[in-house]
Amino acid sequence: MSKKPNQNHLDYWSGRSDEIFRYLDRKDIDFFAELNKIYQEQANEMQKAFYDFVSKYSENGSMSYQEALQRLKGTDLSDYRENARKYREQAEKDPELLKRLNEQYATARATRLESLQLDMLFRAGIARGLIADKFESYLQKMALMSYKKSMSGRTGTINEPALKELVKTPFNGYNYSQQLWGNTDNLVKDLKKVLKAGFVRGDHPRTMARDLAQKYKVANSRAETLVRTDGTMIVNRSAIQRYKDAGLKYYRILVHLDNRTTEICKRIHAEDKRYLIDEMQAGVNAPPFHFNCRSGVIPDEKELNGSVENNPDEVYNLSKRDGTAEYYSEQLLDRISKIEPKVTSDMQRIAGKNELVGLEFRKKTAESLARKIKTDSQIENISLSKAAGKINDALRYTTIFNPDTFEKEYQEMTQRLIEGGYKIVKVKNTWLMNGPYKGVNTVLEKDGINFEMQYHTQESFELKNGPLHELYEKYRDASTSNQERMKLFKKMLDLNKGLDIPRNIERVK
Repeated sequence: MSKKPNQNHLDYWSGRSDEIFRYLDRKDIDFFAELNKIYQEQANEMQKAFYDFVSKYSENGSMSYQEALQRLKGTDLSDYRENARKYREQAEKDPELLKRLNEQYATARATRLESLQLDMLFRAGIARGLIADKFESYLQKMALMSYKKSMSGRTGTINEPALKELVKTPFNGYNYSQQLWGNTDNLVKDLKKVLKAGFVRGDHPRTMARDLAQKYKVANSRAETLVRTDGTMIVNRSAIQRYKDAGLKYYRILVHLDNRTTEICKRIHAEDKRYLIDEMQAGVNAPPFHFNCRSGVIPDEKELNGSVENNPDEVYNLSKRDGTAEYYSEQLLDRISKIEPKVTSDMQRIAGKNELVGLEFRKKTAESLARKIKTDSQIENISLSKAAGKINDALRYTTIFNPDTFEKEYQEMTQRLIEGGYKIVKVKNTWLMNGPYKGVNTVLEKDGINFEMQYHTQESFELKNGPLHELYEKYRDASTSNQERMKLFKKMLDLNKGLDIPRNIERVK
């Protein structure tokens, strides 16, 4: 057995690993919201297509299995063939979808049910393509972040071909694209089973539509598991690549022991080995070792020559980083304090009859700002001064609009801001996203200082600062299990479903 690392070494690298996985968790929130939106839209479209199907071919609002298996004739047969041609033509750039469409069409007997199944397959394949593009982008961003972050304080970069190779290398025999196809194939099989069983039993269309929607929820959950597991895979694979590029030969596995640690990871921890980088194989001798695994990797202490303990002036000295972050925090707050009274007065005047709320919290505290500067610096592998320069919400305001006139009031206030010499740097409308937060966030700039203006309805503001805030804090808590975190995320989504969506909100962009 190799020598066990000392506690200082473990504490430092454990802290770095925690930062990487906290960043990963935050990005998971955004990605899960996008997944939820795609699957929900697909479920809605599938239900509509199913109701149209039943309405077209049934006389009394229900359909037997024998009726569903009737051969298509005349115009219906022509439409089926034309749809098959159109679907295959649109899938020419997606060989895997084209292969599945050809297989479905070649083995079909041109029945009513098979026409619905062909449409169902095409929709599922298109959705998989949307998810695959987002998944690849997510994995590349996480790989780059981990590569830079895994040995902070030392220069390091990875070229685009190497980055893509990290992402596309198979994990447990399949890369991310193949894993998504597996999930899509399972979804299509599940949908076909629902249709057949429902028609055989003579279920009411509403029951069948509900069961179809449930299968999309199952597929969504499976996709989230893929994201979490592949996220762990890519940050560890990328970190090990960074160790290798730095000339290291070994790595160790970091397992956080608590009441949620699996037996697999407990065994890995008990073995206490160091592993050869050249023999690294995700799922075998490097995390993830199971679905939703969050174990990490760290360098071997011996190869680092005690750099953590013997070089207090390097970036490894966390207490020094804390102090420097406080310095930049105080600098930023000092600059803001000089212009804040004028900006606050302008915002109150420009808001007019609309209410500015939460003015007592318009400035971040020095402690909160220092913590954000330090975290952003470490995660993005940039200097503390650059991290401080990128912060936009050290000063922030919130304006309340009526949901019926939200868009009109927003446009009018934006015009008044521009006339007052304020530049609109960025607009983020989360009402258009299927995530846990609803509102319009804008970054404004004047005299070289950025600050944030948020726009809410009274209802969305109260939710954000009430039950949603409490759930979000629990979600971010490192002690919260993955399973509980997923439940909390869904609760946050459910809370937002009750909000009244402002009229014409899609025009705010």
